[in-house]
Amino acid sequence: MDREVKLTDIPLMNPARIKNLKISGRMRRHLMDLGFTPGAMVLPLFSAPSGSPIAYRIRGTTVALRRSDAGQIGVLPDTETRLWD
Repeated sequence: MDREVKLTDIPLMNPARIKNLKISGRMRRHLMDLGFTPGAMVLPLFSAPSGSPIAYRIRGTTVALRRSDAGQIGVLPDTETRLWD
């Protein structure tokens, strides 16, 4: 069984599944509107040289999140999904 980690702990190009959002209010609603909902697959693509923001691929779109916001998203690393065959 996988252990929940922060989205910011997932290495680039390694998929994960959203488990929960530990953020409330407007930002929570905004993230959910962007597709960051439990069960959704997310893929960290690249980050700025400073480490923030980080670009994520989710539900067919690319979204950049500040590291502080991405750190509030709990995920389960997905070791089953293969990106390249």
